[in-house]
Parts: sequence; structure tokens; C-alpha cells
Amino acid sequence: MSLTRRRTASAPARGGDTGGRRGIPVPMADGTILPTDHYHPSRHGPAPTVLVRSPVGRIPMGLIYGQYFAHRGFHVIVQETRDVAHGYSVQDPASEREDGLSTVAWMRNQPWFRRHLRHVRGRRHRLRAMGPGPRRARVQGHVHADLRLLPRRRRLPWTSARPWYLHADGSLRSAPPTHGEPRRYRYDPADPTPVPRGPVIFGDSRPEDCRPLEKRADVLTYTSDPLPAPMELIGPVTADIHLRSSRTHTDCGVRICDVHPDGTSMNVCEGIRRVSPGAGGLRDADRVTKVSVELWPTAHRFPAGHRLRVHLCSGGHPRVARHTGSTALLDTSGILLAAEQEIFHDATRHSVIHLPVSLPPTDGVPSRPGAPGEDEGETEPGEWAPDFLRPGPGTW
Repeated sequence: MSLTRRRTASAPARGGDTGGRRGIPVPMADGTILPTDHYHPSRHGPAPTVLVRSPVGRIPMGLIYGQYFAHRGFHVIVQETRDVAHGYSVQDPASEREDGLSTVAWMRNQPWFRRHLRHVRGRRHRLRAMGPGPRRARVQGHVHADLRLLPRRRRLPWTSARPWYLHADGSLRSAPPTHGEPRRYRYDPADPTPVPRGPVIFGDSRPEDCRPLEKRADVLTYTSDPLPAPMELIGPVTADIHLRSSRTHTDCGVRICDVHPDGTSMNVCEGIRRVSPGAGGLRDADRVTKVSVELWPTAHRFPAGHRLRVHLCSGGHPRVARHTGSTALLDTSGILLAAEQEIFHDATRHSVIHLPVSLPPTDGVPSRPGAPGEDEGETEPGEWAPDFLRPGPGTW
């Protein structure tokens, strides 16, 4: 269960009716109107707010999030992205940021809005959470920690950013390389690199064994030695990759996996960065670009004896639209251009991943596996879905 679901599933339902309005006309910066639904708890006063911007329409997201969060004391705003609201054949990524900011600006002018906001977007997008803390939460890998949710680029105060360096022999080490030749792979948009299961709103979001993916020629792997002690990660994950591509426009993807003693390689988090002239990083005289990639924040425990693995690739199909190799932002031209990729890891061009490693506790309360019965009261989505799929008693 995701961190957000754990924190809210264990929150008691407030009871009483929920209500709201459908089809509220919310103006965007360019004057476009996006229909928006507002679900609210029975006490229609200031409360934390959940914002859902949906590429699949308002009704599905309202059924999934609206009554569920409203029953637990949240205001819920469900808004269609403009491709859905206005029948565009493709989504315009360039409008997403401005539309989100316009929606937040509208929310801030509502009498029920408080400063705390949760932002949930569709399967192609990220989840960003801001709110009060600290809260005690159970996180992936059976780690306990006092979590204060912060903006995604800020390191949590009890963690330290530890670098792990990619080496030319396919190893992953805490020490940087002193030499090494680049490793190469070919990305072909006609056979785009697939993505394993992961964070989606609909469907199975459990991690999966990535060994079949790792056999592909368009995926490079880097693996550490078995860890001598447990390693806990909590917070934002970033990578700096030195890439040279035969194309001026390409993608650089990074994934972390937890390799079990039996060889099972389970995905933990990932990120992908679109690279083009002027975006993604500066090129050196050898046309090598330092690409900074932001991965999903994570909360994961690597037990002793497990190994850390990093994937490098240039695709995440179908969750991420394949890069065609052309200058077009959207995959509409039908032109497919393969890219020859080189990853550098030498003495002056380090490719490195930065992990938010949890520091030893100073308050005498160690992180520990969950005790029996601690998950009582928490529910998986399949268990609570029937409750809020029923028509609610609120007035619409």
C-alpha cells in the first residue's frame, strides 16, 4: 500500500453525509474553462484538500477519491485535464503545469481552503504531498519512521544523501571510478523499452521481478555487492548521468531495484528525463551531456544480504510515451528514429545516483519491523472500493 493510502486508510471515517458541486467552471491562465467537481465533508468548513487532475475524466476519479476522502474530513477537487474536457485527440504536456497552478490559485480563493494540499494526478503523472508532521507511518519494506512530508526536492532532516557510482564493469560502488570505457546500448522506438509494474491509479501497482526486462539489450544494469547491513531509504532520489546520444532529442531513464539473495530483482523507484538542446544538461566538447534525473521519492528498506541495482534505459513504455527520436514533443508524426546511446563513467565524468539514506536514530527509538496487529484498521483499495462506489447521500 502506498504511503498516502496507509496514512488515510487508517484514518477513521468522520461519518455523516458528504456533499459538493459538479461542473464548477474553473478558469485557466489562457481563459480555457475546465469543469471541476468539489466533494466536501459534512462540516463544510476549512480542511485539508486533495486535488485530483485526471486524464480519464472526472467521474472515475470522483468515484475513487471523492467520497472516500470526503468521508475522512478532506475537501476533494476533481478536475479533467484539457484534452478530456475539450475533446483533444492528444494531451498537451506544455499546458499541464500552468493548468495546475491556475487550479491551485482558484482553490486558494475558496473559503474552505487551508494551506495543506495533497495533489494526485493520473497514471502518467506524479503524486506530490504536503502536510503537517511528524506522523508515524508504516512504509514500504516494513520500516517505521517519523515522516514529515516535505516538498519533493528537499532531503528529510534525518537522512543523508549518499552517492553510489556506476562503473564500467557493471558494478555499483560507493567510491567513484578512476577510469573506464563507456557502455553502449541502442534505443529503438519501434520496439520501445517496456516499463515494469509501478505507481498507477488503475491496475496492479505492485513491484515485479525485473529480470526479464534486464535481459533486453536496451537496458544497462549496475549492481552492488551484497549489503553488509540493512539500508533504509526515505525521501527524494536523484541521479546524474553522463550521456552521449546519436540524437539531439532523446530520453534518459533511471530505475532502482532491490536484488534479493535468490536473484529476484524488484523495482523500487524510477524516473525519466527528456533531453533536448538547451534542456536536460550542458554538453561538453565531446558532446557528452550531464543529465540530472529526478526519480520518484521512496521509502524502502534493503535488508542485509540484498544488493542495490540501477537500470539505465531510454524508455518506459507505455506509462511514458515513447520518444520517437525526432524533435516533435508528441508521438504524432509517425517518424521513428533509433538512438545509439553511450553512458560515461570515468575519472572526470561520473555517473552517480544519490540515495536518501536514513541516519541512525538519536532519540533512542530505532526503526523496526512492524509488530503483529499494527496494520489492523488499514484496508487495501479493493476492500474499501465498494463503500464509496455506492451513491452517497450528499446533495449534488
